[in-house]
Amino acid sequence: MKLDDVFGTPEKPLEEKKLETIASVESLKDKRIADLLALGKTFYSNKIDSDGRLVGVPDALRQALAYAGKDGFVASMPEMIAVKCLVGKEHDFWNYGRDVNSEEDFGIDKKGLWVKKGEGVLVVLHGGGILTPGRIENAINEGLVDRSAKYTKKEFDNLLEGKLPSGETIKLYTLDDLKKETKILEHNFGVVIPYESAQTTDSGWHTKNEFLSNPLVIARNGGLDNLEAYFDKAKHSDGTVSNFHPFEGRSPNQAQGRLVYLDNLYGLDGNNLIDNVGLFVGVSTEGN
Repeated sequence: MKLDDVFGTPEKPLEEKKLETIASVESLKDKRIADLLALGKTFYSNKIDSDGRLVGVPDALRQALAYAGKDGFVASMPEMIAVKCLVGKEHDFWNYGRDVNSEEDFGIDKKGLWVKKGEGVLVVLHGGGILTPGRIENAINEGLVDRSAKYTKKEFDNLLEGKLPSGETIKLYTLDDLKKETKILEHNFGVVIPYESAQTTDSGWHTKNEFLSNPLVIARNGGLDNLEAYFDKAKHSDGTVSNFHPFEGRSPNQAQGRLVYLDNLYGLDGNNLIDNVGLFVGVSTEGN
């Protein structure tokens, strides 16, 4: 569920409230998360293009990236989860959901790099990857598949080798790798899991034990760090937090992807559409 669905269209861009946090000095040792908390700025867009299509997602992401500049960043799912653990529930980070600079890309592993050759694989990619603002706009122009961006074979094959369209390379982790980590990883990285594992994961509300052991939840969080603290703060009165995904019944034969969303009410959401309104948090360390 997006901001417009609950509150209607904002008349002006949202501004973060400068509220006292409940974070300790110790918990803010990760500079990236401290910067997100102190310097994060929300960018909202409900832009309609000349053909009447909603392109708020690429428009808001482009604004956030421009604000961040070369030394800043646009918050990913793990980073937003981490910062939400550090603020009170009255903070705007809890009042509204946010799009995040994390995407879920799936297709066939033709070389057998991560799963058996010819089987489906999912890459949960944090910090930016294939879905740049321009690539999202191109996907909308070319026609979406199940409301997701349709990838070329080269795009997805390269991704499985850690190669991005920008020419940059990133590190890819497995779930076993993440279970050995005790802190937030680098800003830009990917988590690879068998597509069947993600596809058969329950999409809906989870108890604490279910949530903390869910492979898709762990991939979306980039590990186990902050996950229990997030659950305890986000849980509803019935003691559950959601983790929604769109994979059931969808074949990996056509490589595709979409961005994920961290909802203020519903938790982790992969059902967010890329032809929708956009709401991202950019962080600039240059005093923009």
